[in-house]
Amino acid sequence: MFGQHPRKMFLDKLAANLGIDETKLDQAFKEAAKSTAEEAFKNGYLTQEQLNRIKTRIEQGKAGGVFGRPWTVIARMHRRVETVLDAMAKRLGESEEDLEAQLASGKELSEIAREKGVSEEDLQQTIVSALKPQLEEAVKSGKITPKLAEAVLHRFEKGETTPKAA
Repeated sequence: MFGQHPRKMFLDKLAANLGIDETKLDQAFKEAAKSTAEEAFKNGYLTQEQLNRIKTRIEQGKAGGVFGRPWTVIARMHRRVETVLDAMAKRLGESEEDLEAQLASGKELSEIAREKGVSEEDLQQTIVSALKPQLEEAVKSGKITPKLAEAVLHRFEKGETTPKAA
C-alpha cells in the first residue's frame, strides 16, 4: 500500500503542510516528546528508568508514536483488550466471537448492553474488574507506576474516553 514507511510518509506530509523542512520537524518532535516524557515523570506516571529509556529512544529516532510502537507494547495492549472483551462478553451472555461480530457490524456496545438489560455503569465495573489485576501486576513488576494504574482505572470508572481527533 505504501511506497515508503507510513511514519516517514506522515512526517513528510506534516512538514510540508507546516511549511518547514523535515530536520526542523524532527527536532520539534524530539523536543516535544522529551518534555512530555519529563512532565509524565514529574507527575508520577513514569519511573526514572522508563524516562531514561524513552529519552534514549527519542534521541535515536525511535520514539514510536503513531506508526512505531514496539511489538511488546502491542502484545501487552492486545492481552488487555482480550481480557476486557472476554469479561464484557461473559457479562452480556455472549461469546467473544459473537460480541466482536456485533461490534464489527457497527452496533454500539451500549446498544448491545441495553438489549441484554445491562447498564453502562455495570459494564464499566466489569471493565474495571477485568483490568485491575493486570494493572496491579504491572505495578508490582515495575512496568508502570501506581499513579498511572490509578489514572487508567479512574478513566474507566468515570466512563471517560479519549477525545477523537478532528
